Amino acid sequence: MSSLSRHGQNPKGHDRFRYRDCHRVFQLTYTYEARKPGIKELITEMAFNGAGFAIPPGH
Repeated sequence: MSSLSRHGQNPKGHDRFRYRDCHRVFQLTYTYEARKPGIKELITEMAFNGAGFAIPPGH
C-alpha cells in the first residue's frame, strides 16, 4: 500500500498530496517558483558565492 494520498487542492486548483506516515503535505506544481523545495537553500548558497547580477559601472 502506498504511503502517499491525494489531499485536496489549493485555492488555485493545484492538487495537494500527503504522506500518511509523517503527515507532510506537498504539491507537485507551484504557482510561485520560490515555494519549491530547495529554492531557499539555493538562493542562500548563490548569495554567499556572489552569484547574481551587478549594475555595470557608469549606470
